[in-house]
Formats: sequence, C-alpha cells, structure tokens
Amino acid sequence: MNMMGDIKPICMGMMGAIIKRAIDPVTSMQAIDNAELYTVAGQVRVLPKQAVAAI
Repeated sequence: MNMMGDIKPICMGMMGAIIKRAIDPVTSMQAIDNAELYTVAGQVRVLPKQAVAAI
C-alpha cells in the first residue's frame, strides 16, 4: 500500500480549498479573530469600489 498515494488526493483537495479562500481576503480572514486583520481585509475589498465610484 502506498501511503502517499492515499494521502495526496486529500492534501491536494485541501490546498485547492485554501487557494480558493485566499482569493477573497475577507473570506480568508474569517477564521482569524483579529480586528486589525478584518479592517485591512475590508479595506482591500472596499477601496477599489470607492475609487471606481469616485470616477
């Protein structure tokens, strides 16, 4: 039995989920209870919208 053969699909699935969450900074920070990180992630999402609205 090849242990890596059994574990690799699970690891690849987990990495895919992590990468998908990392695309959206607010979603990726939801598991971390840190107000400063929420603020920064929220600004990353909001500032581009404000810039477009100002144009």
